[in-house]
Amino acid sequence: MELLAVGEVVARIADAAADPLFRGLRAALAFDGDGTLWRGDVGEDFFHAAVELDRFLPPAVDAMRGVGRGVQLPGMDLGHDAGVAIARRLFQGYLDHIVPEDVICEVIGWVCAGWREADVVALSREVVVRGGGESRWHPEVAAVIEWARSAGFELFLVSASPRPVVEAAAAPLGFDRDHILAVTAPFVGGVMIPEVLRPIPYGPGKAALLAERLGGRPLAAAFGDNVFDVPMLAAARVPVLVEPKPRLVAHLAALEAAGAPLGGGGPPVRLHVAPTPPAVPPGGATGS
Repeated sequence: MELLAVGEVVARIADAAADPLFRGLRAALAFDGDGTLWRGDVGEDFFHAAVELDRFLPPAVDAMRGVGRGVQLPGMDLGHDAGVAIARRLFQGYLDHIVPEDVICEVIGWVCAGWREADVVALSREVVVRGGGESRWHPEVAAVIEWARSAGFELFLVSASPRPVVEAAAAPLGFDRDHILAVTAPFVGGVMIPEVLRPIPYGPGKAALLAERLGGRPLAAAFGDNVFDVPMLAAARVPVLVEPKPRLVAHLAALEAAGAPLGGGGPPVRLHVAPTPPAVPPGGATGS
């Protein structure tokens, strides 16, 4: 796999966008969030902050209990005051490969069920600041974003983390609400409910939601770091990996061994990024 500097990735995208098939159409770029735009996982940060606050309201506790019972996790019969214990058991169940990854993404999305929207937004902003904010960005990806906007591309952020914390993390990078596809728990009467809009932007859902927004316009490039980014990467003319996780590397190696292409575009390339500074938290388990 080619390892390319920022300028080389930009040139590759510009070449793809020069295809006559793109003429008259505004091409787009899509970026995963956790592990791609920034180091670490803001969704997991949000979840652990909620656990630390110990403010789980009955709608969230009942919904978490239902998820746990659905995968036969023990300890789900605790009362409403046991939200922290139930939440921790669910997350451990995910780490133990009992709770599916897309399910834990949904749980994290509505874990503040019962909260008013302003309080969820406030916690999200606090989580981003406490996590280091801009210090966690990959400057190389930020440079691609700056070039792409100046070149007239439409940019989308596609993440399986909760919308409020993704919006807080991505706003300084210039992503507005209309260009963020994230796990979205509705607010009814200003209060979060324990549901999410489906499909969530995880795995095939990333590509499906993005395709719906593009409406047939071309996806010039997509950036991702984990195996559940594959459908989105496969939809792009230029798939770009950013510090790829072992599962993504293994998946691509299996495709190569089988002689199968990633998608209809070119082969994936890897963006060269600077080593992770010691002070920055490592990538989360989900990297969504």
